[in-house]
Amino acid sequence: MGLRVFVLEDDRMLQNVLRQWLENHHHDVITYSDADTFCRAVENCRCNHQQCCGDVLISDQRLPGMSGTDLIVYLRDKGCKVSHVALMSGWWNEESMAEAKTLGVEVFQKPRDMGRILEWLNKCADAHQDGHDHTEHFSERAKH
Repeated sequence: MGLRVFVLEDDRMLQNVLRQWLENHHHDVITYSDADTFCRAVENCRCNHQQCCGDVLISDQRLPGMSGTDLIVYLRDKGCKVSHVALMSGWWNEESMAEAKTLGVEVFQKPRDMGRILEWLNKCADAHQDGHDHTEHFSERAKH
């Protein structure tokens, strides 16, 4: 069973590669080129304990208008129930990586961590199938 995956990536070529790659691994993929468009799309999301608008969010750290970490803070404050969230970048430094990890999300180096992303998605899918997916979403993990 595939996951519903939101991908935020402003590089259209990489966005298309990610979408195709994830779809080839049987995931339902919805892509966005910037955080503002994604935020408008999920603005009226009515996540509750029984349902969630998506299973996984994978965002570039460097997006037009809003960084990936700022997006995560916004979603956490909104009460987003997406269980599995990751940030990826080709330009991590120690400070930005540490900041991202304090938000309770996975951190990946692009494009070389594609194998690690797939391993992580498999773990996400296992948790989803086991029914443990929404017991603690990323915004709750970040508060611990």
